[in-house]
Amino acid sequence: MRCQFFSCVIFLFIASRVNCQSSNVYRLSDAVTPSFYDLSIQHELSTFNGTVTIDFYVNRATSVIEMHSYGLTINGKASVKSFDTTESESTYILFANETEKVTIGLDRTLAAKSNHSITLSFRGRLSDDMKGLYSSSYYNGNVK
Repeated sequence: MRCQFFSCVIFLFIASRVNCQSSNVYRLSDAVTPSFYDLSIQHELSTFNGTVTIDFYVNRATSVIEMHSYGLTINGKASVKSFDTTESESTYILFANETEKVTIGLDRTLAAKSNHSITLSFRGRLSDDMKGLYSSSYYNGNVK
C-alpha cells in the first residue's frame, strides 16, 4: 500500500502594512484579520494552479494588503470586494522572496471596521523543502 498526500501552507495569514515599523520583517501587521478561506488547487506532476477567496476584516484603514506566500506567481490582478458590493482592483503586486510575502496595492483605501474579500488566482511548483505545497509520504508499518 502506497500512501501519499500533499501538504499546503500557501495563504495562511493576510494583513496590510500601514507605516508598520517592525523589527521582524517576516511578521505581518494586524491591520487586517482573515476570517474565512475558500481555496481550490489543481495539481499536475510538479506544478499546481489555484484560486483563493479570503474574507477579512479591516482593523485600520489601508490600501495595501500583504500575505505570506512561498514560490507563488499571481495570475492577473487581485480583486477586492466589500460586503456592500463595492469593488476594487490591484494596481500592483510585489513579491519579496526573502520574506516570502506578496504585497498587493489597491486602487482605493479600505475603510477601518469594514468587511471585504479578496480573490486571486495563482500558480506554483511543488517544492521538495517542506515549504508551500509539497509532496510527502509516510510509512504504515514497513510499507511506504
